[in-house]
Amino acid sequence: LPKSVSLIIPVFNEEDNVRPLFGQLQSILAAIDRPCEVIFVDDGSRDATSQRLAEVVASDDRFLVVQFRRNYGQTAAMQAGFEA
Repeated sequence: LPKSVSLIIPVFNEEDNVRPLFGQLQSILAAIDRPCEVIFVDDGSRDATSQRLAEVVASDDRFLVVQFRRNYGQTAAMQAGFEA
């Protein structure tokens, strides 16, 4: 089934916010009666954001991560999310 709701979230150095955001999003998605996906785009974070994202998305197949090697900015991150 194609996804009817796609949410793209660019992140940069957000290690402390990944888990709380993931929990909130899971609650919201549970209330939506449609196929959904959440695409995190890590825009070259230099902290533990990528590790936190890997941990949380491993537990829910509605979530995925696009990883940049360096910071390209929000526009590039959004474009990568659209392409994903």
